[in-house]
Amino acid sequence: MGFKSFLVLLTTIAAVQGITCPNYFDPVGENCYYFSEDYADAKSWDNARSYCQSLDSDLAVFGIDCADTDRLIKHIIREDYTRMWVGASDEAQENFWVWIDGRPVDMKSKLWYYNEPDSGSSYDCALLEPSSSPHSRATLYDSSCSSSYYYVCEYGIHSA
Repeated sequence: MGFKSFLVLLTTIAAVQGITCPNYFDPVGENCYYFSEDYADAKSWDNARSYCQSLDSDLAVFGIDCADTDRLIKHIIREDYTRMWVGASDEAQENFWVWIDGRPVDMKSKLWYYNEPDSGSSYDCALLEPSSSPHSRATLYDSSCSSSYYYVCEYGIHSA
């Protein structure tokens, strides 16, 4: 086997074994994610979204593939991340939550914390809060979009 054939073989094996993510993005399941980690990096929902878009990504969305959502949430809990903005909002129409890719948010999803969303017109953006409880899960809350939190960007996601 020649050197060029060997390189092609190695590239093929790497592609089959996993995905290649851009710098600063971590592979989780079938997708690539950027996790803000530094306190100075906490942003409002709009500013977090703008930053994600500058990285050819957008705030993370859930529900396209349940297995990927589960892997992402387990990763966030395992890495001990704190509250993070994700890509859902009801800013355009009160009480009609949509993901930034245009899909409606499943309001019966077990991801929503009990009685959430609950804060009326002043809380229009979705926040994921991991729990270190024995059940190790994460839940969605509605929050004021102007509050500063960490955020998670998903590579290749674009608004509808």
